[in-house]
Amino acid sequence: MYFGYGANSQREMMETITGNKNLVGKPGVLKGFKLCVQRMDQVPDSVFPGSPAPISPKKILKESWPDNFETYMIKPGGETDEVAGTVWELSPLERELVRDWELVDFGWYKDMKGKAETLDGQIIDVQTEGFREG
Repeated sequence: MYFGYGANSQREMMETITGNKNLVGKPGVLKGFKLCVQRMDQVPDSVFPGSPAPISPKKILKESWPDNFETYMIKPGGETDEVAGTVWELSPLERELVRDWELVDFGWYKDMKGKAETLDGQIIDVQTEGFREG
């Protein structure tokens, strides 16, 4: 189970990333996290250890986005913090495609785990990605 926030909470975006037009998702909130905005000048500009190529996340993004680029990012918050989004049922390959899109292995985001609550009160263990310290 994957928690998508920002653009990744939208069906059209997730279908584009995964190539799956039949994704199953339902609205939910990720508990204990807060939503932030990251500007291009805050994106890491160093090559991450273990990166699949010797290029920084900032350099990759600058190839397609302007200097005024901004994006949503989550980071751990307090007990009452929560982020709205969508809980998606993804295959392992689809999850990997999302990780690739979010440049996790290049060091932009990091993998995170959390608990999401759906509108019907179900608590679901989810994977997502968010702010990488440092």
